[in-house]
Amino acid sequence: MALTLDRKAFIDILTLGQGDVGGAMLPAPEGVWGMPAEMLKTLPGYDADVTKNRTEARAIMAKLGYGPTNGSVSRWRSATSSRRAIRR
Repeated sequence: MALTLDRKAFIDILTLGQGDVGGAMLPAPEGVWGMPAEMLKTLPGYDADVTKNRTEARAIMAKLGYGPTNGSVSRWRSATSSRRAIRR
């Protein structure tokens, strides 16, 4: 999940373009303990290249057996449809 977020866009929406990406602590320069940008972008999902992050996330999910080609989405849909049918 961390790899799929567009953190910059998310922060821009919440702060009207005035925020900074910064891990768990207040980002530098305001935050004294802020992580340097070079170190921050090595954390999963913090690289500014969102396309690369999402490609990596898809590769991880495919390795674990999830994806559009194995029917996992249709199994989820049928499971939710079954739950709705049971409630009726």
